[in-house]
Amino acid sequence: TVKGGTYYPLTVKKHLRAQTIAEQNNLPCIYLVDSGGANLPRQDDVFPDREHFGRIVF
Repeated sequence: TVKGGTYYPLTVKKHLRAQTIAEQNNLPCIYLVDSGGANLPRQDDVFPDREHFGRIVF
């Protein structure tokens, strides 16, 4: 796609929602990540969310 696998603000919200649902149901949340990183022109919108998102990627 044009996005090239980069993260957008909506991507972050989807991940956080999945984590919240997993936590509420005592389920593991496992990510296999192959990403183009944050969309650079929008990176200021990507990271300043709940938990600053970047902490989930190790």
